[in-house]
Amino acid sequence: MSKKTVKVITGTRSHYVIGVKMDQRTLCKQTQAITSDMQTVTSMFSGSEHNKGRTERREVWVSGATAQMGGGWTGLKQVVKVKRTVKGMGKISQEDAYFISSRTPSAPRYSVGGYKNHWNIENGLHWAKDVTFNKNGECTAGHFCVQKYRDQPVQGK
Repeated sequence: MSKKTVKVITGTRSHYVIGVKMDQRTLCKQTQAITSDMQTVTSMFSGSEHNKGRTERREVWVSGATAQMGGGWTGLKQVVKVKRTVKGMGKISQEDAYFISSRTPSAPRYSVGGYKNHWNIENGLHWAKDVTFNKNGECTAGHFCVQKYRDQPVQGK
């Protein structure tokens, strides 16, 4: 997500919770540094949930030290780290996810709703794309299907 997009979002008086991707190196390093500095962390939460034969433990750190992020992130109020540990079917997986937000809820609110809503939106967008452009490239919606032609060789004259 770009800083321009964030301006548009806040310009409509809306809020954002944006997942920081690892390929956003500077932003990623900044969010990691801020959330690992316990002096800047304003709220923490940990909780577990058992669902579908899996146990998921979430730990959330929230920091309001947004001045360390530099300029350009309009409306930025919090930096969030969510550590997920999932145990199930004989496997354990662990991931850290980082977010920037224009909202100011406490860590329990992020654990229960904030970042999960982010993934609901993200997954919904991918589902819509998958339905529109299914694996074999057949178009099931719309008038034009780019995927249908993506593997076609380009022939010169």
